[in-house]
Amino acid sequence: RFRREQVSGFSSTDIQSYCVLCDLVPEGEGMVVLRRDNHTGNCEFWHALRGEPFYLPHSSSSGLGGFSFCPKRNSPSGGEALVKATASLPIRQVHLVFNSDNVWANLQSQNSASTNTGLKDVRFDLNNSRHWKPLFARGRDDLLHLSGLPADPPQYAGVSFDPAASYRLEDPSQALVY
Repeated sequence: RFRREQVSGFSSTDIQSYCVLCDLVPEGEGMVVLRRDNHTGNCEFWHALRGEPFYLPHSSSSGLGGFSFCPKRNSPSGGEALVKATASLPIRQVHLVFNSDNVWANLQSQNSASTNTGLKDVRFDLNNSRHWKPLFARGRDDLLHLSGLPADPPQYAGVSFDPAASYRLEDPSQALVY
């Protein structure tokens, strides 16, 4: 999670990053990185192989806003950031979204009429249970429970724990002896 105070008087920006498993044109199934501004709902997708960003404003955005993910999207006059959708998004359907906190399955149906619009009808508010189903109901707490690690590791006064010292290394010369 990235949080930044803007100097120009706007409120703080809260950007969350995710990995997205989706159908891409022409590659087929692939992975992109999603950066979502939680304040405005605007999304930016980064194609990992091409290194290109694709911008998708929140459906209620007016067309101009105070923040842009890409510096090259700033308009030369006035300094306001352009918030226009990228003309051709290579993403046709989103299957899964995940980060270090959870995994979400997309429950939004894509009808044949919306195949040309791609992501324009997809809502990326992962807290909306009508659109997204989390794999772990309690998020990070469930992940810690599955890992077997305690939520708060015990602290021993004056004792430093070295995990490498707890493993017995075998003699490499004996590794190939049968």
